[in-house]
Amino acid sequence: MRFENIKKSPNDNCVYRGLILNNDMKVLLISDSTTDRSAACLDVNVGFMSDPAELPGLAHLCMHMLMLDTEKYPNDNEFYSYVTEHGGYVNTTTLFDSTMFYFDIVSNKLEEALDKFSQSFHKPLLAESMIAPVIDAINSEHNSADYLEKINQLDRSSADPQHPFSKFGTGNRETLYVNPKKNGINVRDELLKFHGTWYSANIMALSVLGKESLNDLEKMIVKMFAKVQNKRVKALECLHHPFNKNHYGHKWFIVPMADIRLLKVFFPLPKLQEHYKADDIVYNQSPSRRKLAIHVISTAEGGAGDKKNINDNGERNKKPGATTATKITDVIAFKASQSLYPLVKPYNNIPIKGSVM
Repeated sequence: MRFENIKKSPNDNCVYRGLILNNDMKVLLISDSTTDRSAACLDVNVGFMSDPAELPGLAHLCMHMLMLDTEKYPNDNEFYSYVTEHGGYVNTTTLFDSTMFYFDIVSNKLEEALDKFSQSFHKPLLAESMIAPVIDAINSEHNSADYLEKINQLDRSSADPQHPFSKFGTGNRETLYVNPKKNGINVRDELLKFHGTWYSANIMALSVLGKESLNDLEKMIVKMFAKVQNKRVKALECLHHPFNKNHYGHKWFIVPMADIRLLKVFFPLPKLQEHYKADDIVYNQSPSRRKLAIHVISTAEGGAGDKKNINDNGERNKKPGATTATKITDVIAFKASQSLYPLVKPYNNIPIKGSVM
């Protein structure tokens, strides 16, 4: 099925085509004859909320494993090597209810890269020998997570423990190796089960940008991605909200490991997915909206941009000020974050007991 009349900006010179393949995968093709870079992104409508309770981080592990060896390209990390050798970039991310795989590359290497990319969803090996190194990488990623990710985990942990939103999405060595081994759980068997259940074409959406014509892009995609199996799975649907009146009005204090002063306000929202076409949901994450929110909050009374917080030398007074980042997170909550300027210089006049080696 094709969709040709896709709305776009009058200033956009790209041409677009939507497809639904025979396996029910949704595709958006973007042709730009002037581009010197091509790109693709595939989203699977499954994330860490679908992790088994006894294996936190399994969706994250599956994401990493898929980007390794495949039946057609069994050499170690062949897709990643090909993309980076041709000036490209690969990234993946596991969210609450979706997992995204992305790459870009010089425009004349798109077809070869797409072929390697498609095999990750058609016939990945998920080799047992690679599980331990990937778990080590995940553990390292967890240990080096920045403070924002740790705060996000606190948000999740403070939700209804019976709701999948509250799960530990990243996983680490303890959840993916130590505990499974202690409890007699075969991680690879569970990995194959997870992949076999959820990685289905009917809950996948693919976008591809290239300099080729729409017809040529379509031929590539049909040839490479129509082979992905359609298991006719239904994506996870949560019938109740992760936050209720028992969770409201709580204040949490975090002792940071770095010199950070941050106020974060978390406003749970009702289920809004049915209104996905409304611009307040779709465009609230645009740079212009974020800049507007930053301006409004930072220039409000007491904010960093409030003139009362600027001294005669044009410097910011040593009192709480503000910058903000505002976003919709999976249409579950509205978050406003505000950096606070210190009342005193960090660590001044704080007695330190003992000695530092």
